[in-house]
Amino acid sequence: HPARPRAINSTLMRIVSWNVNGIRACLDKGLGKVVQAMDADFFCLQESKAHPDQVELLMHPELRGLESTWASAEKKGYSGTVTFTPHKSTELRSTMGLKPYDSEGRANLAFGKGFTLVNLYFPNGAASEERHLFKMKFLDDLIPWLKKLEAERGPVILCGDYNIAHTEIEIHDPISNKDSSGFKPEERAWMTRFLEAGLDVN
Repeated sequence: HPARPRAINSTLMRIVSWNVNGIRACLDKGLGKVVQAMDADFFCLQESKAHPDQVELLMHPELRGLESTWASAEKKGYSGTVTFTPHKSTELRSTMGLKPYDSEGRANLAFGKGFTLVNLYFPNGAASEERHLFKMKFLDDLIPWLKKLEAERGPVILCGDYNIAHTEIEIHDPISNKDSSGFKPEERAWMTRFLEAGLDVN
């Protein structure tokens, strides 16, 4: 059972990352059994679209006893990240400490011995120019935030939904989508900078 106590082995961990597009619907379709079967050290969900008081975890025996941290958007039914872990002594945090992104539940953190796990849901800029600019601001703020976190707490393990296709091989039709959100030149250029930023990110 995933809730059994065990120590974290930082050289051999199982981390699952999954954009569920609504945790409540996924729970109704057997998410608890998936969590149990995968028996991960950390089960990181993005686009949870729920506050913890909207989810009856006790109705799902596979999740009983798991620790969890919820970063929920102020807007109901929108965005959000959740991380589950069987490790009782793990320090969990539900915020980045950056209000514009915390108000949308963009990240939560788990502090292990010698590492920090960050579960991120990057903004989608497709809805409007305003949302694209919000996404670009998020990207501009992310690298300094990660560098500060790394300096304070050590190596970072980053998982989540980036909402960016970096290279042409990652997208079905790179020519017609060259100006589409998630594949715009400025987003791809940011991803190149991110990969070259010198972070000890796994």
